Amino acid sequence: MSTRDTVARLRAAAVDGRICEVARSRADTLATRLEQGARIVLLGPDGVGKSELCNAILGCVDDGSRPKTTRVFAPPGAAADSVPLSGDKTLHEIPQGPFGHALVFDVSLSSSASGFAATTAEAIDAADIVLWCTQSFSADEALLWSHASDVLKDRSFLVLTKADLLAEAGVLQARVAALQVTVMDEFHSLFATTTSQISALRAQGLKVTEQHLAASGLKALIDRVAGIVTAGHRADLDSAQLFLERQGLKPCDPVALPAQEADRTHTAFQMVHDTVMARAVDLAEVGLGDADDAISDVLGECGAICEELADVMRASSEVSPDMNEWTSIFEDASDKIMLMTTENDTRSAADAVTILLQLRRDLEYMGAR
Repeated sequence: MSTRDTVARLRAAAVDGRICEVARSRADTLATRLEQGARIVLLGPDGVGKSELCNAILGCVDDGSRPKTTRVFAPPGAAADSVPLSGDKTLHEIPQGPFGHALVFDVSLSSSASGFAATTAEAIDAADIVLWCTQSFSADEALLWSHASDVLKDRSFLVLTKADLLAEAGVLQARVAALQVTVMDEFHSLFATTTSQISALRAQGLKVTEQHLAASGLKALIDRVAGIVTAGHRADLDSAQLFLERQGLKPCDPVALPAQEADRTHTAFQMVHDTVMARAVDLAEVGLGDADDAISDVLGECGAICEELADVMRASSEVSPDMNEWTSIFEDASDKIMLMTTENDTRSAADAVTILLQLRRDLEYMGAR
């Protein structure tokens, strides 16, 4: 059953006198959720490049001005006052954005410390996914972000903006290394991005290619966020169907996996998670010192773990398309670690371990669904 059909049935249920008021309210909430999609919020201090990043991702022309109101990018038909943020907002329609069916908020923040904190807290509460744009993730930023739930942190990203300028200043690698420690506990992952070339191309009316997006760091960010949005939409659709079935309102075609396949999918994720935990013991025994052989051992162990995980997922690929996607994720991780072995230094070993920690977090999230 399509999203449109599901929403229509939910709207009908919201005014159906045969079910209780609580159920009618639930139907209305589910319908709104499916209509609006995931709420992706760009946050961060003033001047770090939030609007430039938003323009580059969504295909807008950057005119160099700073928006004075919160910009809401939404599918056609959405109302500006329907989005869960106070203050002035301007609505911009995007028929099909790179994240699929989602609302994107470029939040305008107050110049005062108290106003900044209040707006940020409200936006965090309303968000499904946060792209926190920063140049250093200061102590003040960390304090504001500390109020986010663990669930939100697991599907939010730290975006290091203006990476080209940091590279020119010779501080990019050091900045990325310093932020990796924060990312391990506070975000899903870190992306270093640059928007200057994308903005220049669009200002000249030239086409932005996949190669341009990849070189800017935006493609990797877009792909990862889009994957989370797709998984979330699927879960919302499943919840809506289950609600309609429980209320006895017009039988719906199943959208969830059959019980047996769902069990097999969960088992596959559990097997991979167990493999990660078992191999983590091996990795811990390797240790990390200054000696080249210790660093090589860590990199080799990380690469072997990724290959083993890809094999487990590949063996389960007939269960669900999700398995194929995860196989590719582990293969990509293995390739990245293979490149790190050519550098064979302490930083590369630390980055390889970070990749495994992020994969473990993703697996725990998927296994709990």
